[in-house]
Amino acid sequence: MQTMEKEYFLRIITEICQENDIKIINLDNKRICILSYNGIEKIIWSKKFELNSVTSTKIADNKSSTYQVLHQKNIPCIEYKRYNGYYREGVLCLGDSSLEDINNDLVKYSQMVIKPDNGYEGVDVYRIKKLSDISYYSKKFNSQYKYICTSPYYQIKNEYRTICLNGTALLSYKKTLPFVVGNGIDNVERLIQLEFKSNALKYINQLTKDEKKYIPKLNEEINISWKFNLSQGAESTNIEDENLLYLIQQLSLKAANAIHINFSSVDVIETVNGAFLIMEINSGVVINKFIDHDPSNYKIAKSIYKKAIFSMFNKSGNDR
Repeated sequence: MQTMEKEYFLRIITEICQENDIKIINLDNKRICILSYNGIEKIIWSKKFELNSVTSTKIADNKSSTYQVLHQKNIPCIEYKRYNGYYREGVLCLGDSSLEDINNDLVKYSQMVIKPDNGYEGVDVYRIKKLSDISYYSKKFNSQYKYICTSPYYQIKNEYRTICLNGTALLSYKKTLPFVVGNGIDNVERLIQLEFKSNALKYINQLTKDEKKYIPKLNEEINISWKFNLSQGAESTNIEDENLLYLIQQLSLKAANAIHINFSSVDVIETVNGAFLIMEINSGVVINKFIDHDPSNYKIAKSIYKKAIFSMFNKSGNDR
């Protein structure tokens, strides 16, 4: 299916404004939307609505800060440690004390995850098994980062996202990993090439040599990524179990309330051992891929953004 990902957000916001007598002005290559209604003006910047304080936004945008607050509130979450890095000839360098700390964690957990402290959408996220992996993967970074963070690597069974607005869960869904189905003949690398074509390389590069060479049995499903980001190929599906849905939503709302954020998306992981942990909180609510996976989700996304816009203006859903 051909995607219109880059057009969704502005298209939805414009439709909402036109349908509800809200004036809209776009600036800065359409990153800024100035909305006016009944003499009141509100701004949306890069999918961040004028609903959250600077403080809550800053905390959400830094994984280590989110962890610190949630941990203090005894909310189960992934442990992030932040490190101040510098670059020498394009290679990320860390101080001796930072390297010693990371090495101690590697001994403890055997595998760690390294990522930008303020990263998003799974960009520049890598698994490391030894200290030398840090400099190796930093050469692959799309950008240079002032702060990077590490966390233990968890074997994740499922990941979930909930969109929260003013203490209410508006939407929750499960993320499923991309996979290939065996035919009993081709190895995993070849199956990826056949299935994903121009996008195959990003999945192949995440696999070990042995994983690439493995030949799955007929109809055997093989996950080809460990990242549950929708932008990295994961798919969104409904959460059918009502008890699970309630658990996910309550944990997500508890996390959002802990950092005093009003409009956000909250990611929760379920480990293979049955633990549920907050992974991160996002201050910018992005629903592009959710729509890509099912065109009927467009109405759901529009409803969510409409509620957010109405909330900015303290406008009820019955007003026109």
